[in-house]
Amino acid sequence: MSTEGLVARDVFRTFPGPDGGLPVLRGAAIDMLPGEAAAIIGPSGSGKSTFLHLLGALDKPDSGTIRLDGVNPLGLDANGLADYRNRQVGFVFQDHHLLPQLTVLENVLAPAWANGGRATPEVAARARLLLDRVGLTGRLDHFPAQLSGGERQRAAVARSLVLAPRLLLADEPTGNLDSRTASEVGALLLDLGTEKPCRLLVVTHSLELASRFPRVYRMAEGKLVPAGDGISS
Repeated sequence: MSTEGLVARDVFRTFPGPDGGLPVLRGAAIDMLPGEAAAIIGPSGSGKSTFLHLLGALDKPDSGTIRLDGVNPLGLDANGLADYRNRQVGFVFQDHHLLPQLTVLENVLAPAWANGGRATPEVAARARLLLDRVGLTGRLDHFPAQLSGGERQRAAVARSLVLAPRLLLADEPTGNLDSRTASEVGALLLDLGTEKPCRLLVVTHSLELASRFPRVYRMAEGKLVPAGDGISS
C-alpha cells in the first residue's frame, strides 16, 4: 500500500437501530494523491457525510482501512488523534462555525491555539496570506456578526487551511449560500484545497459545484461509484 496519498478500503459503518441496525456504508473506498480533488453526490441519508466523518477521524468505521500518507488514525492514542484532526485534516461545514467573540484573523489562527499551542510567525503569516487570497484583507479585525454569509464561509475556508493540512474535507460548503456566492466559494475551495500536500474531497447536493471537479462519485448502496458524464441528483 502506498504511503503517499489518502487510501480508504472496504469501509463499513452500521448505526444502531431496530432489527439489528442500519447499514450506511458497505465497502466504500477511495484513493487520492496530493493535489487531487473529488466530489461526492447522492441522496440525503446515503452515507456521504458519514464517509467524510470517518476519513477525518470524527467517527470510527466498523471495519476497513483508512490511511493518510501512511498514517492510520485508528491506531493513534488520544493525543495523536487530536493532533491528526487538528493538523492533518481541515474541515469546512455548511455552517461556518466561526467563534463570535473572535475577530476574523483570530478565528483563522484558532487551530494553532488548540491544546495549548501557539501561532508561530510562519502560521500567522500564512493566515494573513490566506485571508488575502479569499478576499478578506480588509476584514481582519471584524467579528463574524459584521460579515456577510459568504465572507464568513470564506473565513472558514482560510481557517481550515491555516495549518497546511494534508486532507481538506468539505461537507455541503455552499449549502447556505446564494448561487453567486456559492460559485465564488466553490472556486476558492478548488484553488486552495488542491495545493500540495493537500487533497480536497467535497460532499455536495449542488450539481453545479460537483460538475467543476475532475472526479465525481455517487454514493450508492453504501459504496462510491464513478458518477460518469451524466451527473444528476
